[in-house]
Amino acid sequence: MSRAERPPIDKAVRDRVTRELGTTFLLEASAGTGKTHVLVDRYVSCVLDPEAGSGDVRTVAAITFTEKAAGELRQRVRERFEQLAGESSPGAPRAALLRQALEALDDAPIHTIHGFAARLLREFPVEAGVDPAFEQLDALAGELEAGRLWETWLADLAAGESGGADARRWLGRLLRAGVRLDTVRELALGSSGVFGERYDLESLPAAPPEPDLAAGLAALAAPLERLREFCATACSDSGDKGCSGALDLVERCERLMSEPPAAPDELAARLLRLPVKSSAGALGGRQGNWHGGAEGKAELWGRYSALGHEIAALGDAYAGFVTGLAVAVADAFSRWAGATQLALGRLDFTDLLGCLRDLLAGDLAARAALQQRFDYVLVDEFQDTDPLQAEIVFYLCEREPVAADWRDVVLAPGKLFVVGDPKQSIYRFRRADIALYDEVKGLVQAQPEGAGVVEVIRQNFRTTPALVEWANRVFDDVFGADAEPGRQPHYEEVEPYRPPAAGPRVAVLLGREYAGRGAGGGAEQARRDEARALAALLVAMHDGDAERWRVQDREAGARQDGGERTRVPRWSDVALLFRATTGLETYEQALREAGVPYRVEGGKTYFTRREVADALLCLRAADDPGDGPALYGALHSSFFGFSDDELFLFWAAGGVFDVYAARQPEGHEAIVTAMATLRELHRRSREYEPHELVAELVRHTHGAEFLAATGLDGGQAIANLEKLAEQARAFTRAGGGGLGAFLPWAAEAGDSGGEQESQVDDEADVVHLSTIHKATGLEYPIVVLVGGARAGGSGGRETVKPIVDRAGRRLAVKFKAELPGGAACDLEPAEYTVLNEREKEMAASELRRLLYVAATRARDRLVVSCFGKMTTQSGDPAAGVLL
Repeated sequence: MSRAERPPIDKAVRDRVTRELGTTFLLEASAGTGKTHVLVDRYVSCVLDPEAGSGDVRTVAAITFTEKAAGELRQRVRERFEQLAGESSPGAPRAALLRQALEALDDAPIHTIHGFAARLLREFPVEAGVDPAFEQLDALAGELEAGRLWETWLADLAAGESGGADARRWLGRLLRAGVRLDTVRELALGSSGVFGERYDLESLPAAPPEPDLAAGLAALAAPLERLREFCATACSDSGDKGCSGALDLVERCERLMSEPPAAPDELAARLLRLPVKSSAGALGGRQGNWHGGAEGKAELWGRYSALGHEIAALGDAYAGFVTGLAVAVADAFSRWAGATQLALGRLDFTDLLGCLRDLLAGDLAARAALQQRFDYVLVDEFQDTDPLQAEIVFYLCEREPVAADWRDVVLAPGKLFVVGDPKQSIYRFRRADIALYDEVKGLVQAQPEGAGVVEVIRQNFRTTPALVEWANRVFDDVFGADAEPGRQPHYEEVEPYRPPAAGPRVAVLLGREYAGRGAGGGAEQARRDEARALAALLVAMHDGDAERWRVQDREAGARQDGGERTRVPRWSDVALLFRATTGLETYEQALREAGVPYRVEGGKTYFTRREVADALLCLRAADDPGDGPALYGALHSSFFGFSDDELFLFWAAGGVFDVYAARQPEGHEAIVTAMATLRELHRRSREYEPHELVAELVRHTHGAEFLAATGLDGGQAIANLEKLAEQARAFTRAGGGGLGAFLPWAAEAGDSGGEQESQVDDEADVVHLSTIHKATGLEYPIVVLVGGARAGGSGGRETVKPIVDRAGRRLAVKFKAELPGGAACDLEPAEYTVLNEREKEMAASELRRLLYVAATRARDRLVVSCFGKMTTQSGDPAAGVLL
C-alpha cells in the first residue's frame, strides 16, 4: 500500500501536533520521519482552522535554517493550499480563505531567522535604534566591512583619537609582551571572536590587573627551602633521579631569584620555561633511596608538587593577564565597531539578530506590538538554533510582555511550535548548542497548566527496513553509551514504513587486503588505497555488478502487491560523504582514472582547484608584470600551458620574462604572444573591474574550451571559473576594491579554506562528493561513508582558539606569545583549560551525531568504508561503532 493508503504508526501524534493549536509543542523528529510534512500541516491548520486560524498567512511566521529550505517550505505550502482549493466547493467559506491565503502567500513571513529579523527591524527601526533604510550585509560584505573597521580603529588609535587611550595602552602592553597584532585581530574578527559574539558577551570596562611576578617569585623561598632540606636529609643516594630532578628545579628557581630584577615579560618567559614535572612518575626516583620507602617518596612528591603548583600559579596569573588584556582590546574594538557599523546603517547577520533581541528584551511596548503581529510562530531545525534565536522566538511567543529574562517567559499556549532532532545537532561551530536545545525543551515542558508538550514521531518513510533496523541497533549503543543532559541525547528508535527489499542493505568495505602496502604511508596511503577501492566499487555498481545494487524506482510507483519497483543505479544515485575535505583530491584522481563522473558539492577546496589557482596566478602576473615568479607560473599554468623545457629554452635563447621587454628571441612566438596577452590584461586592469578581468583571461586563452575538452570534471572546472568571476564581482560590489585588493583577499580566503565549490547542473548524472555538513537535509539512494571511522584533520590554521562560556557570558582564549628572549610560549590560563576539557567532550559527542547524520542520508543502501586507523582524534574507539 502507498503512504496515503496505510496510516503511519504515530498518526495520533501527527494529528495532535498539527491540529491542537492551543498547545505549545516541541516535536522531535528523527531523520526521514517527514518533519517538513508535519510542519506544512501545522502551518495550514494555523491559517485555516475555523476556531483559531485567522486566514491571514501574514500572521503565521515560519522560520527555517537556510534560504533554500525557506523557498521549499513556501512552495510546499502553496502546493497544499492549491490542492485544498481544488477540493473545496466554489463559494464555500473555506474556498475564500484558501484564495486569500494564496494571494498573500508571497508576503508571508516564511524566512530564515536572519530574513525574519530584518523584516521586523524594518517595521520598528526607530525603537531598535537602526537606520530605517539600513543596508543588510551578506557574509562577504560583512567580512570586508569588519576588516575596514579594524584598519580604521587602529589608525584612530595611532592618531591618538579621544576615547581610545585605554585600548591604545593595552595594545601597546600586548605588543611589548610579544603578542602579534595578527593574533589580536584574529581574536577580534575570527571565528568565535569577540566581534561575532558581541551580543552574547558582557562588555569589559577594564583590563585585568597585572600580577606582581617578582613578589610571587620571592614567595617561593619557603617551599624551595622545604624541598632542598628534604632532599638533603631524606635521600640516601644523591644520584637518585627524583632527588636530582627536584634539586635541579630548586637550583633553577634560586638562580632566577638571585639574578638582577627583570622586566615582567622576561621574568614570565623564564618562569614558563622552568622544567616542572607533571606527575610523580615523570619525576622518577626509587623508593629504596628514601627514608621511609614509599612514604618518603610520597613526601618528596608532595613537597615538589607544592612548589610546582606555586610556579604554575605564577604562570597562570601571567597567562590570564595577557590573554585577558587581549580580550579587553578585542572587546574595545568590538564595541566601537558595532556602534560605528550601526551608525553607518550597515547591519551584518549578527546585528540583525542582536538588534532584534535587544529590542524585544528592552522595549516592552515594541515587544507587545510585535507579539500582536503574529498568531503563530513555527521554527524548523531547532537543534541548530543559537542563543539569540531562542531568545527572539520566546519573547515573540510570550503570553504578556512582562518577562525580564527569556527563561522566565510564559508562552501563549499554542503560539510556538518547534521541530528538531537533537541527534542531528552538528553545527556547534555556528553557535548551535545542544545544551540550549535541552534547556528550551525543559522550558516548554515547564509551561503552566500543561500548555507545553514534547512529542516524538517515529515512523521513518525514507529508509528500507533493513537499514532502519541496522541504524536502530548501532546508534542505540552509540548514543546510549554517551548520553548526558546538555551534551548528548538518548537515541529514539524509528519504525520503517517502506516494504522489505531484497539483498543486503549495509556493506562494510574493509582495507584488510591492503594491509602492509606502502609501509610508512600512514593516512595518505590509506586514502590512496581507499580511493582506488571506492572507484572500483562505483564502477561495479554502475556496470558489471549493477543488479546487486538495485534501488527504489520512485518514478515507476508501487507494484500491485504493495512492493517497490526497482532499477539499477545511476551515477547520480550515489553520494560519497566525507567528514572533512582533507585529501579530497586523492579521491577525485581515482574517480577520474576509473572514468567515474563526479561533482564536488560544497567542498572547502575551491581556491585550491587548479583552474582557480591558475587563474589567480595569471591575474597576479597581470596586476604586477614585474613579479617574475608569478609571470613564469602564469605561462606554466593550464591557461597557457608551456612546459618547463619550453620556458627554459626561451630563457636560454635570451628571452626575458618581462611583458614589456622591447626585444625577445625569434622562434618562441607562442610565448611572446602569451606575454602580450598578459600585457593587455595589465593595461586593462587600470580600468576593468576584477570580474571583467577574469572573463577577459578566460576569453583570450580559450580557457573554457580547453577545460571542456580535458575530461570528466570539465563542467565543474568551468563552473568554478564562473564562480571566481562572481566572487570578484561580489567583492567589488561590497566595496572591496580593485584587482590589487581582490588578489590578497582571495589568497587569504584560500588559506582559510572557507570557500566552496561552485554548484553545477543538479540534473547531471554524476556521483556526488560532499561533506556530511553539506549533505544535511538531503537523501541519496546509495551513500558511501568515506573513511567511516577515521578521524579527519583539525581543519584549520587557527593560532587563536577562543572558547565562549555562554553561562558566564565571557570568553577565554589561548594563544602563543613571542616573549623576550625568543621564547615562544603557549599562554593558556586555567579557566581556558577547564572550558577546553568540556569542549573536547562536546566535540566528541558531536562526532557521534555527525556519523548518525551521514548514515541516515541513505534511502536504499549504505556502504561504510574503513581504511586506516579506526579511532577518533582523542583515541576514543567509539568512532568505529559503524562496524
